[in-house]
Amino acid sequence: LPNELPEIPVFFFKPSSSVIGPEEEIVIPAGVDKVKFESELAVIIGKEAKNVPESEVWQYVFGYTVANDVTAPQFFHPDGHWTIGKSFDTFTPLGPVIETDLDPSSVYVKARLNGVEK
Repeated sequence: LPNELPEIPVFFFKPSSSVIGPEEEIVIPAGVDKVKFESELAVIIGKEAKNVPESEVWQYVFGYTVANDVTAPQFFHPDGHWTIGKSFDTFTPLGPVIETDLDPSSVYVKARLNGVEK
């Protein structure tokens, strides 16, 4: 990730082709020199939403799961476009469960690689 935050927000998306199950293999595409990962709490939106008032946001949250946000930083654009580096097939393992009764402010997500906490 960059050493300094950009002046404008960084936008990216994770396409459905990047999503795999928790035990599936992450495939590193040819030409990718290095990958990084972050373990994150993923929010599962349970119904279609558009122009939702802030006061109603929680009515749209179905639950939460664990996400592994895999990234190929060599594809980051200096102007803050991270989509290519984050959107390769298999770059978003999710699961294995969806928790529907959770206070997200009380969660601390840890990452382990081959048993070693990162």
